Amino acid sequence: VRVLRGLEIAADRRRVLDLFGRQVSPDVVDKLLSEPAGLSSEERFVCVMFADIHGFTAFAEDRSPTEVVDYLNTLWGEAVDIVNRHGGYINKFLGDGFMALFGAPLSAGQECQRAVQASLELQAAVARLVAEGRIRPTTLGIGLHAGEAVTGNIGSPKRLEYAAIGDVVNLASRIEGLTRTYDTPVLVSEEVYRGLDGLALEAEAIEQVDVRGRAV
Repeated sequence: VRVLRGLEIAADRRRVLDLFGRQVSPDVVDKLLSEPAGLSSEERFVCVMFADIHGFTAFAEDRSPTEVVDYLNTLWGEAVDIVNRHGGYINKFLGDGFMALFGAPLSAGQECQRAVQASLELQAAVARLVAEGRIRPTTLGIGLHAGEAVTGNIGSPKRLEYAAIGDVVNLASRIEGLTRTYDTPVLVSEEVYRGLDGLALEAEAIEQVDVRGRAV
């Protein structure tokens, strides 16, 4: 009986790792395995982070694929560690960027605070990697937005992916795009700023912006 139970636990762990890859910490894997509700679709409050390397296309044109992959692996390796450390989860790598969730698949509370702190630490890590000569000079834009999203497994029995769906995701992506317009490394929505709960940070308000592709 103990052997069979051990095999079941190992199989469950493999299923979680297959779904989330290596972008979640071992602690999150253990918590997911202990969740009785599983990973069915549910509505959650999340803070969504989009990060994107500015000028990546021009950089990649003059480098070999091996150089580009080495660069991305160095940068995103730091990103995974930082996001994990702040209780987040990198849901998707987008080549020259990524999308991360704070508040799903599990919530540690204070999603906005943790997302902002991870963003600032990530910017510091980029500066450190450049100073050490491990990556080329890099500008990373980060956009954050918070709100309700439907999270859960999407796909078919042959190929499932954990995803977050909702306007909060689309708007976070648009906010990241505005980091170029306002020449700022981190740009957050009012919802994120309100969720900081007194966290002492230097911040500057910008004017109200009409987001492309959005009716309001």
